[in-house]
Amino acid sequence: AKRTKAAYPEGTRLMLLHMDDAHAPVPEGTRGTVKHVDDLGQIHMQWDNGRTLALVPGVDSFRTLTEEELRDHLLAALNTHYEAATGETFRKIGKTDIHIEFENKAAFIGECKIWHGERLFQGAIQQVINYSTWRDLKVSVIIFNKENQSFPAILSKIKSWVDANTTTHTQPQANIWKCKYHRQDMNVDVQLTILVFDLYVDKKQFNDSRYSN
Repeated sequence: AKRTKAAYPEGTRLMLLHMDDAHAPVPEGTRGTVKHVDDLGQIHMQWDNGRTLALVPGVDSFRTLTEEELRDHLLAALNTHYEAATGETFRKIGKTDIHIEFENKAAFIGECKIWHGERLFQGAIQQVINYSTWRDLKVSVIIFNKENQSFPAILSKIKSWVDANTTTHTQPQANIWKCKYHRQDMNVDVQLTILVFDLYVDKKQFNDSRYSN
């Protein structure tokens, strides 16, 4: 149960593949959010369809959401507050993952990435900066960790990049940085927000044929 609690912290987004319940299983393909893991290792869920049946690792089949699915979840939440939150929107030289427009200006430009090392993280920063125009001065990079056991090590690497490459910054939470980044080609300061979320799951803990390869 301790390992399951570590693998599926509160807020983790999951998709159900199959539930071994003969009476009233949650439909396959349903998405939900982890509420907590009990002392028996059962994962208590708040499913998006309103149901609350728990998952039993090793009995029920499920997986964490992909980068695109996580982005779509963020978009669904944003669209409850904004009329024009879109995904895969063309901006300047490419497509940004999340785009919110307000009064014909980009109020928010965001890029979602799975953590695959420092080099690709720096590429994501440059990517979202390149997507912005002279009117777009607020951008965000949202990082999901799904493969690295040491989440603190990732936070440390991102902090080192922030310290070395931003003009000023604050860190309201351990996984969030609000930075002022100077864009030299346009000689403007861009408000860059970096958010990092830990979705790592230790698959070795489950006696499940899905993870045997």
